[in-house]
Amino acid sequence: GEVQLAYRDAVSGRQHSLALRQLELVRNHQGHGLDAEGSVQGQRWQVDGQLGQLEQLLANQAAWPFTLQLRSTGARVDVAGQLLPGPAPRSGSLDVEATLDKVAALAPWVPPVAHVPLPIELKTTLQLTTESLHAEPLRVSAAGQAVDGSLSLRNGNPWQLDGRLHAETID
Repeated sequence: GEVQLAYRDAVSGRQHSLALRQLELVRNHQGHGLDAEGSVQGQRWQVDGQLGQLEQLLANQAAWPFTLQLRSTGARVDVAGQLLPGPAPRSGSLDVEATLDKVAALAPWVPPVAHVPLPIELKTTLQLTTESLHAEPLRVSAAGQAVDGSLSLRNGNPWQLDGRLHAETID
């Protein structure tokens, strides 16, 4: 069977959908191996990874590690991270590498665009808390042109975005 979830964005009115076709957790010496397949907005994704021991996650006494590899036609995202112990919602640290090499991978997320400089690559370390998201170091490249630096987003009214970005050239 397949599990389906759909919801409507209260602001835009846009319908969003998620379908989960397969989810398998296999206990191993490191915790649990993960194998999942599904679709988001009609785009198929395969997810493989390794999760720490679920008992460790629930005990909330130490960092809980995980690695995930997400693949779709034209897109790849690799994440290695950990949830830190503490009150919910918990803080975390993530090393993220992503590559987009086919425009079709953007279709479920953004309106059609005439030209996208491919490949688009992202590499960063994210620090997440309930109050902020910090990306440092941050490297984004499009068709081989790179921008390096850091970005911080802080919760509040209004939100606060701080950044330091630099590039040798941008065409």
